[in-house]
Formats: sequence, C-alpha cells, structure tokens
Amino acid sequence: MHLMCVFHRFNILFSCHFRRKDANFQPIEDENSLIHVCFAKKKKKHETHMRKLGFPLSRIETRPLFARINLIIQRCAATTLSGGEVTGAAKYYDARTWPKHWTATDVERLLCGNLLHPTAKPNYESLALLLRNGDHKSLALLLRAHIKPPPPTEVHLEQYLGESLNNTSDSAAMPLQERTEQLNFLDAALSPQPGSVVPRVVFCSSPRGSGKTQFIKWFVSQKRAEAMKYGRVIVRCCDKTSHQTRSLSSWMNLLLESRLSEKPASRQPRPPTNVLCQLICAHVEAVTGSPQNSSNYGDPKTAYATWMSETARCFGIPSSAGTTVDPLIILDTCELLAEHDHNGLVKSSGKPYTLLEAFCLAVPAPYGIFVVGCNAQIDTTDPKYLSMANVADIGPLVPLSARGYDDAIAESWKYEADPALRAPLHHLAGWDSFKRRNHS
Repeated sequence: MHLMCVFHRFNILFSCHFRRKDANFQPIEDENSLIHVCFAKKKKKHETHMRKLGFPLSRIETRPLFARINLIIQRCAATTLSGGEVTGAAKYYDARTWPKHWTATDVERLLCGNLLHPTAKPNYESLALLLRNGDHKSLALLLRAHIKPPPPTEVHLEQYLGESLNNTSDSAAMPLQERTEQLNFLDAALSPQPGSVVPRVVFCSSPRGSGKTQFIKWFVSQKRAEAMKYGRVIVRCCDKTSHQTRSLSSWMNLLLESRLSEKPASRQPRPPTNVLCQLICAHVEAVTGSPQNSSNYGDPKTAYATWMSETARCFGIPSSAGTTVDPLIILDTCELLAEHDHNGLVKSSGKPYTLLEAFCLAVPAPYGIFVVGCNAQIDTTDPKYLSMANVADIGPLVPLSARGYDDAIAESWKYEADPALRAPLHHLAGWDSFKRRNHS
C-alpha cells in the first residue's frame, strides 16, 4: 500500500473522531510525522508529536482509537520502511534500500528469484545480521557473489539488434537510399487506427540480398527507438532462433509443432496464442532482469498488459510517452514459418493458413506485427483473414537506381567514385550491398 494511502486512511480515522469538536485538527501530510506518531516507542514521544499536530491527547490516550490506528499501520508495515520509504522500491541488488528490521526470511523472499546459482544460496541469517548492523559494504560484497547484476536502465538498441538479428556488421543508424517512402508507409501501417478492433499485420516479401534485415534495423532506429529503449519492441530472427535454440519449449519450436504433418504429433501442439505469450514472457524477463510469473501471460491481452506494466515499472516510462512506446513485434527471416501450413486454422477456401499467418493473428488488437522474409506472404485475398486483421504489404525492396547507387557510394566512401568504376560496380553489387557504410 502506498504511503499516501496510509496518510489518507489515517486522516479519515482522526477527522471522523475529532473534527466535530476540535477546529485545530490538522491532517497528516508528512511521512516523518506519520512514522513518528505511529512507531514511537515512548509515550512522551507520542504526546510531543500529537500536540504538534493539534490532536487532543486527553481523548486519545485512554480510548481504543490507537488500536485501530495500529491495525492500519501493521497492515501497511510490510510496505513501509522505517525511514518512510516504500519497500516496493527495495532493490535486490542494493541493500541500502532494504528495511533495517527485515529478517532472514524477508531477505530470502527478495533474493530467491535473483540468485546467480539457485543451488548455491547465501547465508540469509548473516545477511540479515549485517543489515541490522548497517554494514552495507560487506552486504554489497556478498550480494555481488550470489545475485544477478542489476537490470539495465534501458535497452541498448545496437546491442539488442546485434544479438537478435544475423546482420551484425552494420549500424542501425546507417542511412538507406531510396527506402524513405517504404519506411514512412510501414510506420503509418503500424500506427494505431482509431476505432480498430483487429490487430495490424504488415509484411515485406523481398528476395535474398535485398537489404531486409538492415531495413528492419533502420526502421527501429528511426521510428521506434523510444519504444526499444523501454523494452517495448521484440525483434527475432526466425532462422537464428531455429538454429541456436535447442530447447523444446522455445517459442519457435512450439510454433513448429503446430505445422500440418502426415505423422501424428508426439504431444498436443500449443495454439499460436500460447506461443505468442511465451515469446513475450521470455522477452520481458530478459529486458527487465526480473523473473516472470507465467500466470500473468495466460492469454495475449493479459500478456500485453503485463508486458507494458512490467516495462513501465522497470524503466520508469513517463505517462506522456503515448503511442510512441506502443508494444511491437518484428520477425525477420520468416521463410520457415511461411513454408509450413498450420494444422488447424483454414481460410475461406478451405486451404490451411501458414504458420506465419496463424501466428500474426494471435496478436491482440490494437497492436501490430511486422514480418519479413523472402516468401513472407500474407494472403490479402482471403476475406476471412481480412476480417480478423488489418493487413498491409509494403512491397519488395527493389534494387537501387543508378542515382541511388551513386549516393550510396558517396555516403559509404565519403567521396565521389570514379565515373568509370560506377557502372561495373553497380552491375556487380546488384542489390543493396554497396549501401553499407564503412564503419571500420
């Protein structure tokens, strides 16, 4: 319970009892006054602080009013520090934020989900003793050896994209030639639509080597940098995930279990909605550094609500941020998901949806998803699908024009190339290879 809530209940209790007879009643508006009044051990301290606040002591000392006050305080004590702070702010990695009265059980409850090695537990009795003695330096040394490092203050865009995607050589801020129109179209297609009750699904099907991954990185850096900073953007390379993640419980493997096959499934496949929830839960846990309760990710709407509340709590997202930090999922190299049909969901024609199409439908309204691949197609002719999602195709990333290619060379090399070399280099480069800037 927040301290302002404590003040409110405290003041209501006193005002109801005394305001009619005592015009000098003054509400408690200060944390220290509340703490001193309610936690002072000596009667003299009680009297001093009560007189300062204008309370009629003759009516308080002998009445059961304090029993009722103490009950309120006891209920709030679990969330109130001896210094007037809220223990919700107690950080597992910083013992200076812990209440000094905490026992070994309290310390264990805070640390149990943040241990480096769950089997190698610290001596909680020793930690509680050091806490009572105010030895924060020794506590810090012990904590460093047993607990996870503190969560980041923000998600680093370049680092996150480098870990999530295959293209790690080029900066996300690298300007792309002749892609601004598609960039703006994508941004508009993913923006909230007033009154829409269906999710937004945007796709890009473009040949290999056309710069799809770099386009994703550029889009995030130009249009979703704020959301990325606060952990509100999930980016996954399906090809990278399928090769690196061997766990049967990974979101990619769970989704592949739902593909149409002649062989009977070894276990009941999970619906795409469950897979989406698993992906979101794993992401939130990774960016916040806090273990997540799977019960808070039981369905897509609940999962998105938890995603937003947990990142807001962790990163302190301002309420004024608005739609600039709306959650967004981006999937790259979706070829594998586009090649396999789903074993249950079918189109109006009776043909099955692909795993990619089925997964996109799991996203709840009014949020969006952007999928990319050589064959990342969403059927825009199926009326059934179009009734369940707003679908947009940004088109393929076409080769650069001669002018765009010249601009890309000038941007990368920082000087004009010899005209005699431009034509053969353009012919050899083909698509977007020479858009890349030299960051070495």
